[in-house]
Amino acid sequence: MDVLSNEILEHIISYLGHTDIDSCRFTCRRFDAVIRSSVLLRYLYRLHVSGRIDSELHTSNLSVSRRLSMLQDSETAWLRADFTPVSTLRLPNGISHVMSIYGSLYALKNLAGHDFSYGKIMRIDEASLASSDASWQELDLTAPPGGVVNRAVRDIHIVGNCNLLMTVSVEGVADRVHRLIFDFYTADTFEPHPDALRSSIILHCPASLRLIIPGGNIFSHVAAVVAISGDYVLFKVTNWASGGVDAEGGWVKDNIYYCIPWREGILVPLGMRSHAGSVELQFITDDKAILTHADDGQRVRLEICTLARCPVRGCVLQTLLYLQLPRNSLHL
Repeated sequence: MDVLSNEILEHIISYLGHTDIDSCRFTCRRFDAVIRSSVLLRYLYRLHVSGRIDSELHTSNLSVSRRLSMLQDSETAWLRADFTPVSTLRLPNGISHVMSIYGSLYALKNLAGHDFSYGKIMRIDEASLASSDASWQELDLTAPPGGVVNRAVRDIHIVGNCNLLMTVSVEGVADRVHRLIFDFYTADTFEPHPDALRSSIILHCPASLRLIIPGGNIFSHVAAVVAISGDYVLFKVTNWASGGVDAEGGWVKDNIYYCIPWREGILVPLGMRSHAGSVELQFITDDKAILTHADDGQRVRLEICTLARCPVRGCVLQTLLYLQLPRNSLHL
């Protein structure tokens, strides 16, 4: 045996099972040293003990040391695994989709509903999950049954630092919107928010204001683009009954902007702009927002605006910076 190198001994021992490898360790000090210093033999030993087979050991590019580390991690995970039965919640009948929206808040969509309409918001009592009698609170967002006008809850917004839960609902029939409703709740109790002077703000839509694209409906098409901060709700609606074709073939539509200082309970019209393409809204501070304009010609324009207080109109939307990006720029 003295004439055999450690590498040859390692190769010979690698054909043994884990019990024989154990026996070899007690044969002599050299065998013990070879086995202890060999990553391959330690890996094969752990593999045999765990009852596993590695059929790709000699064909994969993954190193033996990495395989040993992964095997040890797997064994540790099994040792630490908690097989205590978890609590389960029986959801209301007809729920087809559950979406986590914030912390322990979940939005539920009815099976009979359409793609973008939520039926309930559920808050799970996390403390009760440790028992078999788990509980939750529900906020029902659906309209009372039997009404001629349908109600679709299209957006749910959370502002954590002021415990605000806001829902945006559309009431109407087919592609005709009658009312756009903003409701303000506390996120932890689903009660009307105490800081909101009015718990609901409603935009009444005359017949001349068509917020849904022709051929669409209130359940599957967007009626308003909404952004919210700790102080304001900024939203835009598009009048699809207006507009025409511009010089580049884009469909120019009237876009009407509104602001809701939700603590004061007022709805402030900010003005109308006519342009083609889409607009996204995002607050960057409590009173400043980025308006991202994009049209079918792949032009992207960024507009940084501020909501300034006005003694006459309540609020005005002022442009601080307007930046037009090169054509075909990525939409930020």
